[in-house]
Amino acid sequence: MSKRSSPENSIVEFRFSHVWDDEVVPVERYFTASSAEEAIEMFAYTCLKTGRKPILQEFANWNRWRQTWDNLPIPEREEYVIGEDALILSPPEESLSEENPQSQEQALQES
Repeated sequence: MSKRSSPENSIVEFRFSHVWDDEVVPVERYFTASSAEEAIEMFAYTCLKTGRKPILQEFANWNRWRQTWDNLPIPEREEYVIGEDALILSPPEESLSEENPQSQEQALQES
């Protein structure tokens, strides 16, 4: 397999839909990147350049096989605020159980 066609080097189009805190019309920004993390870094950088905090409503990548946008979970960052209806990246279950050891004990007692 050539280096150009390997999955690690593929470029994907990502879409960010957000509103500014004082506006109601959503803005869409598009980035091409090799990973979702790289696209989020690009979006966060543009947020810092504007000096305003957008309310991020949607983060999606283009699925070229189905010709649709697939929604992705949004990780929390300080450069933007996540909207109420947005798909949010859930924290790992391990960290939840470490934070609340009583719930772990209750689960053991119930079983």
